[in-house]
Amino acid sequence: MALTIDDAPTPGVLGEESTEQLLAAIAQHHQQFNRDQTGVRGTFFIITEHLRENSTIIEQILQQGHEIANHGIRDRQTSDLSRELFEKDFQEADEKLVRLSHYPIRWCRLGRAFYNQIMLDILRQFGGYEPRFALASMIPLDTFKLTNHPKFTTWYVSQFIFSGAILVLHSGS
Repeated sequence: MALTIDDAPTPGVLGEESTEQLLAAIAQHHQQFNRDQTGVRGTFFIITEHLRENSTIIEQILQQGHEIANHGIRDRQTSDLSRELFEKDFQEADEKLVRLSHYPIRWCRLGRAFYNQIMLDILRQFGGYEPRFALASMIPLDTFKLTNHPKFTTWYVSQFIFSGAILVLHSGS
């Protein structure tokens, strides 16, 4: 199973604290349950507009062995953007993430997971990216008020997870 976290860091009051709590929970799980020392690794899809000035959250994520991925500059449905604006936003997010992580970015998952062929063509023009957008096969409904509860998420995931699944959770949910 692949663990992915969208919308990191959380905007507003929670800020980077919610992402730090996720990192701590993953590290605690690793210490308690992972005997083979490979560790639980996740891919954090970063919205660059959510990053604070002098943020260290990218560094913290990488220090724990996780991966940074592109989730755009802001949380919006990018499939409605013009080619020019999407390309500009994509490049801006990529450049910021590369600058902060010192690594080429490999994955991109767009807000709300809608995309079109033009966007796919632009993605393929950027070096280092996988030639397809990262989607998910397990979405535990953690962004809806009625289902945004740890017990529900745990139950839901336990009922529907499968080997090879790509689980997406949301920072701050």
